[in-house]
Amino acid sequence: MTTTSNYKLSQWAATDPVRRTDFNSDNAKIDAAIHALSDCVRVAVGSYTGTGKYGSANPCTLDFTSTLGRPPRLLVVMPETSNYYWMLAIYGVKVARSYHEQSNPYLMTMTWSGNSVKWYGTHSADTQLNTSGRVYRYIAIG
Repeated sequence: MTTTSNYKLSQWAATDPVRRTDFNSDNAKIDAAIHALSDCVRVAVGSYTGTGKYGSANPCTLDFTSTLGRPPRLLVVMPETSNYYWMLAIYGVKVARSYHEQSNPYLMTMTWSGNSVKWYGTHSADTQLNTSGRVYRYIAIG
């Protein structure tokens, strides 16, 4: 019996005996290859509208259960229509900063739980990226 060049799957000739073990071996190889694809890099994009609230009682939350199926490894949030405050966060960090080109960065507390990311700041809704009515866009890489 010959095999395929990439995954070494069985290729029977008309005279080869067909064995259950060959099928099981092929299925295991196919299963492993499909599983490896599930670990590929995924990207999610979206938006939210600010509520004007800030602080520990009013965190911003993004849930990536339906888009990434896991927490993002990198998250960038920025307003849709201006160069106002923006944020870059890396998975697992407990503190991120919001930036604006004309001011110092403001600290925000980050929480990564399950497939969600939460953050809050104590300075203002602007620096928490939650200005009332402002649309924010995000890109998450997982």
